Amino acid sequence: MDAFTIITGLASIIGAIIAISEARKAKNSAEIATSAKNEILDIKNTEEISKVYSETKNIIKELRKVGPTATATKIKGVDNNEIASRVLEYSSLLNEHKSIFNQQNEVDSLCNKLKTPVQKLANAKDADEIINQGKKIYNLINNHLSQIKKELDDLKMK
Repeated sequence: MDAFTIITGLASIIGAIIAISEARKAKNSAEIATSAKNEILDIKNTEEISKVYSETKNIIKELRKVGPTATATKIKGVDNNEIASRVLEYSSLLNEHKSIFNQQNEVDSLCNKLKTPVQKLANAKDADEIINQGKKIYNLINNHLSQIKKELDDLKMK
């Protein structure tokens, strides 16, 4: 063997070792980047679910005016049309953020179930009808609260 063959053979081996080392570094960098991206997405999703959770609690508080604890005398002066409008805004917020929920079909179902009682609440003139529709809406949203809280807790545990 001549010296040139030995030198090129060694250079090839060294080149292969360097290439393997660089490939490992690139793989590690890609894994770190993916991990960082996932952390950022989790933080973003946590913020969005926190917003939905907060708005859910706010709308439930608003619905108490026409919901389970309402009476004909207590709802005098309450603007049921404004409350219905707020529920529609809440429904839009849910639709806007439904992609962050594991149970997207439940969000769709809730929004669909809210349509009729919200329309009836907005158009109601009779105190009993206002209270009846208010209770329906209150119960639908209140039953959904635990799912939102669970999703939020699951994200916080990551």
